[in-house]
Amino acid sequence: SPPSGVSGNSFLSVERGSSGPIVLTLGGFYDQDADGQFQRFLSDASKAIAKDPDRALILDLRGNPGGLDAFGVATIQLLASKPFTVYEQITATPTFDVDYVETKRLPDGTQVIMGADGQGVTPAPDVIHRGPLFVLVDQRTGSTATDVASHLDAFEGAVIIGQETIGAYNANSSGFLNLHTLKHSKAQLYLPQLRYITSAASSTRRHRGVLPDVPIDLSPEDLSSGRDAVMETARALANY
Repeated sequence: SPPSGVSGNSFLSVERGSSGPIVLTLGGFYDQDADGQFQRFLSDASKAIAKDPDRALILDLRGNPGGLDAFGVATIQLLASKPFTVYEQITATPTFDVDYVETKRLPDGTQVIMGADGQGVTPAPDVIHRGPLFVLVDQRTGSTATDVASHLDAFEGAVIIGQETIGAYNANSSGFLNLHTLKHSKAQLYLPQLRYITSAASSTRRHRGVLPDVPIDLSPEDLSSGRDAVMETARALANY
């Protein structure tokens, strides 16, 4: 659901015209979906795919900072061609202790998170999307949204368009943060307690975000005129 002041239509939307690609816009995975808006988005997207599974599809994750892992898993499931696992391993700091999170301590003292969303095998959807898949990302795409993009890149042959993401390709630090105050400067830092390793992790992608297959640098003219060069490129490729 959109944060306060953001239009729901622009935040989560499904576009399916009589021709051209299906366009799914996902601005974030923020809350527990108390109003059911995300579930309606999933339902509308599933119906659009079921009507024409061979049609090209554009998933717009630009500006999506992430959010609930479960929503990311559900988004991947929309577009998965086979059963999948999103997270290879989730570890925690030695002092991590949250009552409702199941952990297992290894002999070296490392804590491993058990049973989190995306750790188990998620089944493929009833109707498999078979058309070309394009994922739009930018420098504001992070956390769970980056996990979605990297998974679709690694396992579903998605064409990534836009700019390198702020979130990492191989891992993220979702979840719980501790606030630390530095002794001398008194500056405050939030440091993560969890480390996620994705199933898409690759030695060639260490210390980088999701890199676009089709990089698009926005010009000052694009920004001032409101021209969406990234979406224009995706639509052109989807309609080839």
